[in-house]
Amino acid sequence: PGNHEVLYQIGTLHDSIEETVQAVDVYKHLLTLVPTDAGVLAKIGLALQGEDDSQAFQNMLDSYRLWPVSIEVGSWLATHYVRQEAYEKAIHFFQRAAQLQPNETRWQLMVGSCSRRMGAYQQAIEIYRNIHAKAPDNIECLKFLVSLCNDLGLKDEAQEYGQKLRKAQTRNVDGTQDPNVEEAFMQPAKGVRTSFDGKLEAPATDMRQVAPTFASPTVSRSKKPVAPVEEDDGDDDDDPGDAL
Repeated sequence: PGNHEVLYQIGTLHDSIEETVQAVDVYKHLLTLVPTDAGVLAKIGLALQGEDDSQAFQNMLDSYRLWPVSIEVGSWLATHYVRQEAYEKAIHFFQRAAQLQPNETRWQLMVGSCSRRMGAYQQAIEIYRNIHAKAPDNIECLKFLVSLCNDLGLKDEAQEYGQKLRKAQTRNVDGTQDPNVEEAFMQPAKGVRTSFDGKLEAPATDMRQVAPTFASPTVSRSKKPVAPVEEDDGDDDDDPGDAL
């Protein structure tokens, strides 16, 4: 393999045994060879999580700007903003994830959650209604519909959704449906790490349904390159709108 492939594997090896300083040093050296590699930037961001959260965030944001189709990096950034209570910024990333994975209800659930937490209750209830139309047995969606309808004085609608909720819960007696997607994104970060084969290991309380592979776009050339996202110099560098 070429020199950059060797460095990538060495950095991943250090990362797998939690030698964070050595891993970051190797990844940073690798960036001198491939300065616009989104995968390497993401590796640095993940390695720095819990050590230097500011730099972790900046590297993940830079990675996303170069590779805006990454569900894993986008969901990491969305979760970061949720934990900072910057819900409007988080919505951008959850909406982008929903566009990329339209059959995954958890992204729209999180858009609804952020809208709710911002106090945009009418917007939130419309989102949950749309989710319910596509996934009528989704228990979490039905719970929020009942709660919002009661809060907004829509008693008949609340009663209707309450009946649907009880039926859905009865059908889910085996517990196969995860009833609390939102909680997964609200938990404190547990330090998502990378394993030797380049796959993320997500603890059960931290984006547990995401099982991404962080293959570097440069090291792994099987992916079609994506043009970097152009930024408006007049915008805030941390504005997620620049990356969408």
